[in-house]
Amino acid sequence: MKKSFVFPFLCCLLIHLSSFAQENQPEQTSAEDKAIQHMTSQLRAFPQEKVYLHLDKAYYSAGDTIWFRAYMVHATLHQPMAYSRYIYVELINDSKQVVSRIKVRPEEGCFYSQLPIKADIAPGKYHLRAFTNYMRNMEEDYFFHKELYIGNLITSKEETGLSENSLPGQAVATTKEQAPQENRLSYDVRFFPEGGHLITGNMQTIAFKAIDTEGWGTEVHGRILKNGKDEICTFKSSHLGMGYFGLYTEPGCQYTAVCENEAGKSLTIDLPQATDSSYSLSINQLPDRMHLSVLTPYGQPLEEELSVLVHMRGMPLFKSKVSAGTNLLSLP
Repeated sequence: MKKSFVFPFLCCLLIHLSSFAQENQPEQTSAEDKAIQHMTSQLRAFPQEKVYLHLDKAYYSAGDTIWFRAYMVHATLHQPMAYSRYIYVELINDSKQVVSRIKVRPEEGCFYSQLPIKADIAPGKYHLRAFTNYMRNMEEDYFFHKELYIGNLITSKEETGLSENSLPGQAVATTKEQAPQENRLSYDVRFFPEGGHLITGNMQTIAFKAIDTEGWGTEVHGRILKNGKDEICTFKSSHLGMGYFGLYTEPGCQYTAVCENEAGKSLTIDLPQATDSSYSLSINQLPDRMHLSVLTPYGQPLEEELSVLVHMRGMPLFKSKVSAGTNLLSLP
């Protein structure tokens, strides 16, 4: 049976062999082994919880009830974890105010409960957040977050912003098409070079995502200009404002994206500046293996040996080396 790899869930680290040199550690320990020791020590010393909520539906109305089941797992292993006694679930409005909060304790080893919605709640977008007290010691990366829309068919016209021609009991916008036109005109586009940053003298894949002021993905197209005048390539989103394109960066050049959304509004954005003083990674995924390329400035061979460590959610999975004079590593 062929193995398949899902690279977006893996993180690769390039480690200089001198990065982890410490006087109190044996000299024969390799750089990747030292990194693995640090990672496993961190997992043992600070086991992290992760919470997930399974809801009964995606949209709710005023006076409705949000029924859910909660899962508490180890953030790395994704196995059941019962360090904390309670899970806290909060409903937060668009002004970041907590509208309601409940505390859920396990029943026969399972977390499940319901969150009532007030009958006079204002319609709009809300945020559902779940966590444990232990998780609050760190950032909210492992909190459960989910955007919800709550409608209210009995809200007055003044509160919903409806015109005199609106139907009685009609609620505010629930889809991108119903959003105010001015909100759909304004948008932003972010660009994400493969490997984290652009390396001078290399062909790299650049992903992008366009969203409007309501947070909806918006379709865009555009072109890439070199030094503000020469067109290098074009791009177009393929789904919910997301897409990608390839770009070869030349030394001393600045690249600019000229974008246009469906409403015809133009937006000019500078791409990240290419660097010639660091490395990056590129992945070519095949049916039975994965090729990892180390991108160097101007595509020159490596002048030093590097260690590659592949991990998932902080758990080491694979280690190897990229020898000086080469730039390619094949992962089985």
